[in-house]
Amino acid sequence: MLRALTAGEIRGRFDPLTGLMEHEAFVDRLERGATRSGKEGGEPFALLMLGLDDFTLINVEFGWAVGNQLLRSIGHRLALNLRPADVVSRGGGDRFCVMLDKLRASEDGLSVAERIVEFLDRPFEVAGQQVKISVSIGVVTTGPVYQSADKILENATTAMLAAKRERGNSIVVHGQEDSESALHTPFE
Repeated sequence: MLRALTAGEIRGRFDPLTGLMEHEAFVDRLERGATRSGKEGGEPFALLMLGLDDFTLINVEFGWAVGNQLLRSIGHRLALNLRPADVVSRGGGDRFCVMLDKLRASEDGLSVAERIVEFLDRPFEVAGQQVKISVSIGVVTTGPVYQSADKILENATTAMLAAKRERGNSIVVHGQEDSESALHTPFE
């Protein structure tokens, strides 16, 4: 039986600032994907953890209202530039999560991360201001071995923090944090 969602259910499933999927609902979706991926013949997916670099400086220089508008604009730009099957969530603060479902190849996660760096590198028009940001991205691609959503999130966070140490528009693939081949800076 189909029924309409109540206003409270809608608010509970979507981030009130960006309108993106709320993080708990995203983690539930991630767990379902992990279960599917971990089965024999399951399709791989990737999790991208995005951390905005030096976002606090945006709030200090332009104010919280501009910072919030920038977060909304980033969420909107992410949603517009990904496939309809991909899921975007605000992970809280200045972090966003992207689940890339049904990958054709394990390298697809890195390719999409590079594309995200490129389209987020273009300036944002926010409250009459041109605002430019950089992003650090951690990439985790799932395989045929089951991992919990929490473990996938932990691995993506570890990779994202390694990318942040590189200071802007950097990508690190989980499992390669300590190798030179892990670091990808599309604008070098």
